[in-house]
Amino acid sequence: MWNDDPDATAANNAPDNAADEPTQALPAQTPPQSPPPPPAAGGNGPTDGEDDDKKRNVLLWVLGGLLVVAVVVIAILLLTNNDDSSDKNANRDATSTTKAAASTTSSTTTSTTAATTTTKPSTPTTTPPTTAPSTAPVITSFTSSTTSISCATPTVSTTTIPPSVTLAWTTQHATGVDLAVDGPGIYGSYGPNGQTQVNVPCDGNPHTYTLTAKSATQSSAPKTITVTTHT
Repeated sequence: MWNDDPDATAANNAPDNAADEPTQALPAQTPPQSPPPPPAAGGNGPTDGEDDDKKRNVLLWVLGGLLVVAVVVIAILLLTNNDDSSDKNANRDATSTTKAAASTTSSTTTSTTAATTTTKPSTPTTTPPTTAPSTAPVITSFTSSTTSISCATPTVSTTTIPPSVTLAWTTQHATGVDLAVDGPGIYGSYGPNGQTQVNVPCDGNPHTYTLTAKSATQSSAPKTITVTTHT
């Protein structure tokens, strides 16, 4: 009958001296180790620790940049405030200087005015002398009824009444008047205001009548009237 077990057949066919050979110890077998994880895509990529370091460095750079910007802004603000303070101080100093100059000018002007007032000589006040009203006699008016007379022809009778004129006058401060005809000499004396009628020679010549006002001590300037005659 056919034996289907090859191991059994081999054992049966083995030489008999195999049982007499010494048994050799087999070495201990170690369990298989799992393979290392494959590298990340793209080659030798960074590890998690390297990623953390890189993020930390980036964060430090960002913070440093912000700090620098803040320092620059603060410095600009300080410089601007200093410039404004300098301008304000300069303006304040200029204003103070201007006020001081104006005060000095005003003081100088006041001193000059005071000095001028002090050195100005005083003008004595003079009162005009009081003049007494004049009491001298004055002729205020002297008139004649006519200043031209037409004479009659020579053939007319000589018994014709000669022509005449009426003289009138007014005076002030006078006690009377003197009348002269055709030159010096008194023709007649009259009161300070009045009139008189005098004859005029009809000879074709002019005739003068002069009046002078008088008082007890003085005489006025004379006034004269001329009467012309013609044929």
